Amino acid sequence: MITLKQVPCYGTFFQNIQNNYTMEIPDKLKFEYLLSLDNHIDTKGVDNRKETMKKIFEITKKIADLGFGEKDIHGITTDEEVYIKYEQWRKDNNI
Repeated sequence: MITLKQVPCYGTFFQNIQNNYTMEIPDKLKFEYLLSLDNHIDTKGVDNRKETMKKIFEITKKIADLGFGEKDIHGITTDEEVYIKYEQWRKDNNI
């Protein structure tokens, strides 16, 4: 006979704190987000700017779907270490 023990569940956030594990936005999504912002800034023409804005929203949604909020997304653009990694990623991928 198998006995199941009830364990209180506090959600992923609290489990991650208990395990000293902090969720972080994957670098690939950070880099795609920064690239989409760069492309939007460099884009000329209303139709092209609409397309680049759509890409920004798509990546933002992917990040939000992982459970990250507005502060997390804004933090991508203000983190100097992320920009250094982003520039290296662009060089490595010839972007």
